[in-house]
Formats: sequence, structure tokens, C-alpha cells
Amino acid sequence: MSRDGRKFHRVSRQPYVELGREGALDSRTEYMYIGMLRRGPDLLQYYVGYDFTHGEYVSFDEMRGRGRVFAARQRRDGFVSVHAGQAGGQFSTPPVVFDGRRLVLNLDASGTGAVTVELEDAQGLPLRGFAFADCDPVLQNQMAAPVSWRQGGTDLSALAGQTVRLAFRLHSADLYSFQFTE
Repeated sequence: MSRDGRKFHRVSRQPYVELGREGALDSRTEYMYIGMLRRGPDLLQYYVGYDFTHGEYVSFDEMRGRGRVFAARQRRDGFVSVHAGQAGGQFSTPPVVFDGRRLVLNLDASGTGAVTVELEDAQGLPLRGFAFADCDPVLQNQMAAPVSWRQGGTDLSALAGQTVRLAFRLHSADLYSFQFTE
């Protein structure tokens, strides 16, 4: 990864895009192109894949037809998530001041997953009407799932401009990002 395009750091040796299955045209080698394209809710990153390894280079005539251009597709903000398994987990943000009317989540809580959110004051005490017990669980796999409290209330405009903390409880879910929107 690089923040400036000049200095690069390997964050992990774990492959970001895994090789294709045995026999596939990208089963042995992949070369990523630089950059990503935003298409609707997805990010596309293109790469060339081959069915031979770096050490098995063959003549140009033998290479013909043995590789293809592929597109790796992922959700926007999908590089990193806070993950909780069946045992669940929780975390809180530092104090923030927000603009907007609604809180939306980019999450995958499909199957048996759920995410709930509590809004707290700067000291970490729940705000009346916005405690975990008041939050309607968010249960889907969605990139802009609105959070609601007390059976459908999503309007947070009365809290805009105030210092709040967000506390999240996750169960069998991935939370990629959150944002306040109009």
C-alpha cells in the first residue's frame, strides 16, 4: 500500500486477490494493473492471470492464449472491516461531531448476523432513546443500511453539531464503514 504513490509498504503476505482454481487461466500467476475503477456500488481492479508461474516462462508463441485480463470486484470501502463471529463483539468510536440526518452502515450481517448502534455522550453514557436497547437491529448485507431506533426512527438532526460517540455491537457480521447522510 502507498499513501503517496512513491513509498510502498507490504501490510500482509496474505493475497488480496487469490489465484484461480487449478486449470483456470489465472491459476498460477497474477499481475495487478495500477488503479481502480468505481462502477456503481463496486470497485473494479483489473489484473492479468496466467496458468504458469514466474519460473515457468515459455516462449511468446507458447504464451499465446494462456492468460486473460480479469476484474476483481469488491464493495466500496470493502478493504477492511470490523468482524465479529457468533460470540459477538463491540467497539466504540472516539468523540465525533457530525452533520446530517441519518446514520447509514456499509455492512454484511447476512444470514444470522446483526448490528446494533448506541449513541453516547462524550463520556460514553447512552443518550436517551438511542441506547442499544432502543436500536432496531440491522440484519442485511447492504452498503447504505439506515440505522433506526424505537421501531423506525432514523432522524438524528437534533443531535447534529453535538459531540457524540458511537458504540457498535456486532454478531456474525462485518462492518466496513459508517457515515452520516442527509
